[in-house]
Order: sequence, then C-alpha cells, then structure tokens
Amino acid sequence: MTLINNMSLTPKTALLPLFLLVSSCALSGCNNPPSEATDSEAATPTTDVNNDVNKNVTNVASATNPAPSTSEDSHSDATPASYPANVVSPQGYQGVKFGTNITPEYLTERQLQSPDLKLENASCYFTRPLDVSNTPQSDYKMPEVLYQIIDNKMALIRINDAKVPFYNTVKVGDPAAKVWEAHKATLTYELDKYEATGEHYELIATVEPQLIAAGQPPLQIKYKMAGGQKLSQHEVMPQTWTPALQDQLQGQVASMEIGVPEAILLVEGCS
Repeated sequence: MTLINNMSLTPKTALLPLFLLVSSCALSGCNNPPSEATDSEAATPTTDVNNDVNKNVTNVASATNPAPSTSEDSHSDATPASYPANVVSPQGYQGVKFGTNITPEYLTERQLQSPDLKLENASCYFTRPLDVSNTPQSDYKMPEVLYQIIDNKMALIRINDAKVPFYNTVKVGDPAAKVWEAHKATLTYELDKYEATGEHYELIATVEPQLIAAGQPPLQIKYKMAGGQKLSQHEVMPQTWTPALQDQLQGQVASMEIGVPEAILLVEGCS
C-alpha cells in the first residue's frame, strides 16, 4: 500500500527516464559492460589487418620484377647502367659505340687504323687502334680487340685476349660452365661449320633490351668455344636444353664477339 502511495506521488515526468534506462539495459545488458581489455581486443584485428596489408604491399613491391621485354621491344625506357670505357659492353668500347657512323675523319679522331686500300670501298672491314701493329701471318695471336665496320656503321667488337674485361665478367679462357652461368638456357648452341667433331662450337646469346641505350641497335654475343665434344645435336635452341645436353658442354672460350645480329651471323668475318 505504501509502495502504491509512494508511486502515486512520483511525477509522471520522472517515470520516463527510468523506463528508458530499464529498456536500454534489457537490450544491451547493463550487468556486463565492456571492459577495457575487450575494447583493446576489438581494436587489435584492425591494427593487424593494416599491418598485414602494409607488409604485403612491401613484399610485392620488393619481389616483383618488371616483365621481360618482348623481341619487338628494342630498348627499355630506363637508362641502362653505364660501364667504364675500358670494359667492352653493350655501350661499346673506349667511346666507340654500336651503330655509330664511321667516316675516315672518325677513324682519325679515335686513332683507329684505316682499312687497306684494297678494301677501301668495301662494305665490311676490321680495324684496330693505331698503336696495335699488324700481326705477321705466321703468328696466330690476334690483336686484343678488333672493331668490325659494316656499311659504314660500327657493327661488332671482337675480344681475343683475357686481359680485356667484358661487362658480364666472362673472359677469354673461361670454361663453358662460366658462359652457361651468365646466360643459362637462353643460349643457342651451334657446331662449327667447318668440322663435325664438336671440338669447336659457338654459344650465342641475345643482350637484354634493358642494357641497350635508346637509339642503338639490338645486340647479340657469340662465344667461340674450343676443346668441346660432339653433342647428340648439331644445334640446340633456347628453351630446348636438357640437363644431359648441358652436362656435355666442355671446353673454354677462345674468343668473344658482341655486335648487331647481322654481324654475329657471319661465319668468316665478312662472309
């Protein structure tokens, strides 16, 4: 009776907040308020997700390499790494670059020998620095470096001595395994055209487009090998290598050439 009387004395406006409070507790549970630990646990997954996303982005950025250029792309948009002038590279050698227009004045400026008079009007010849004397025919030692000019363009550089550094660190006298290490299964194997024993053969590689400066022609490398053995095939194309064929590669680098494909295809210098 007293409770009823007391409630009757409570103003109607005072019952409204109480009713709302009771309703709110019924819906959300006033007896189990979220603790600070619960709040922290609820926030943790968001932080972890953010960290995971950032980590994945970092990993992708560092592990992703640009897709290799197709054969239709002759150059990369990026500037290729530069090499010292005394290193034979896709940029040339001693300032002489591939594709350069060669004139008598240019040969004089670069102190390179002019071609023999009988070859003066020829479309293909070899030249060397003026301070390198012509080697007698009885001496089979070739000059350290020869430049090949085709149609008045710098077309090829031939290395005949281990003292001349090459940009990929392969040098004359290195074993076949070193050439394989530098190029792997991108090599083409060709038996020497003049003998079938397998002792002399060639390994040909294509220079990566990203190493060639804009405005310069595409390039290939030919390693002339000696001391090999006959393989079961006269020719092995890239991507057709087998472990057995690779294991059969023997011998060492006798000379190295880097130049435009037209020059690399020639069998005897200019023929």
